[in-house]
Amino acid sequence: MALLTDDTDTRKKDIAHQYDIPVQHLDTWKKHYLEGNWTALMNGTNPPCS
Repeated sequence: MALLTDDTDTRKKDIAHQYDIPVQHLDTWKKHYLEGNWTALMNGTNPPCS
């Protein structure tokens, strides 16, 4: 949800560091969220980087 209000590169890096995930995953997750692709978000695996 934090990316919906601030998706600057600095914020993405902070979030990725906090959750120990690649920054690219944040863009993929945000895309899935905005598209309403709940299956991709809830499948319990890291999404492929697009």
